Amino acid sequence: MFMRKLHWVILSFVLADQVPADPAPVEVAFLYGGPVNAGVGWVHGHELARQALEQQGSGQVKTRFVEKVTTSGDAQRVLRQFARDKQQMIVGASFSFMNPIVAAAKENPNLAYLCASCYKNAPNIQNYLAATYQGRYVAGILAGYMSKSGIAAYIGSFPFPEVIRDVNAFQLGMRSVNPKAVLRVTWVNTWDDPQKEIEAAQLMVAQGADVVTAHNDSASVIIAAERAGVYSVAYGSDMSAFSSKQLTAIVQNWTPYFTQQMNAVRSGTFKGGTYWGDVSDGVVTLAPFNPAIPAEATTKANQALEELRQHRSDVFAGPIRDQAGKEVVAAGITLDHSALSGMNYFVEGVEGILQ
Repeated sequence: MFMRKLHWVILSFVLADQVPADPAPVEVAFLYGGPVNAGVGWVHGHELARQALEQQGSGQVKTRFVEKVTTSGDAQRVLRQFARDKQQMIVGASFSFMNPIVAAAKENPNLAYLCASCYKNAPNIQNYLAATYQGRYVAGILAGYMSKSGIAAYIGSFPFPEVIRDVNAFQLGMRSVNPKAVLRVTWVNTWDDPQKEIEAAQLMVAQGADVVTAHNDSASVIIAAERAGVYSVAYGSDMSAFSSKQLTAIVQNWTPYFTQQMNAVRSGTFKGGTYWGDVSDGVVTLAPFNPAIPAEATTKANQALEELRQHRSDVFAGPIRDQAGKEVVAAGITLDHSALSGMNYFVEGVEGILQ
């Protein structure tokens, strides 16, 4: 009997050695340019994805973040700390982090870096972008229907291609239902300055705009539109809690993408490159349409959205003319990602300058 018990004790130790221990959790760090407690906007969307990543990881994912990183020097310091702390995947949630990330990736070739709206490449950097212009086009259709003056306003952050193509898409959407629609653009040169954004929106409304949208990281423009009694289109989050006149919002859902890349890091298959998320894979979504929108407009917008989702149409398909009337995209031509990444002109009907 004693020998039999001893046999089972020895066997249990052997079997225990053969059972693999739970793998160490993947360490993921997020670098934010703005605050996480704003409750709306681009950073908020990333924060929701970070939380979802950790919750669905069942203990196999650990995440952290640093917020309000506003200078390249601060970004470099935080990225070095992430590397020292052995974070395996590092997400830079702003175009402004591109150069610091490129430098960090060179110093740490064994780490995986994700860079939002960036274009510089390395074997361990994946640039990720959202085709938000698709959502902007659909929202432009709604604006074209709802504007009585035929004038909309776009409060732009910075004049670089991501924002420019969203401006153009919104105007193309408006003109698809109102060929005389005008979109007036003003630049505030900031991602988050509520006072500046409110003043810009107020000025645009005073000059005749009755639909206002913005490319920033707060609800300030939506609030200003509500106070002025005009319609708005939000960006980054559903902001209908701030305005009964929000037509819709362009929202990004990054959870599936970050999950995919985290799994690639875990399996050792992470690769650099460029990823464009769009309406077909659920990265770009639209908030529920305002019930005040007529059925005809809702139907038109939903049809356009479904065609984009099924790749039966494209926002930037020729013929397209620039604001000076020159043809920039010929009939039968559709702009690819390379062309969209360098877009540096406004389309016909946009009033504003690129500076």
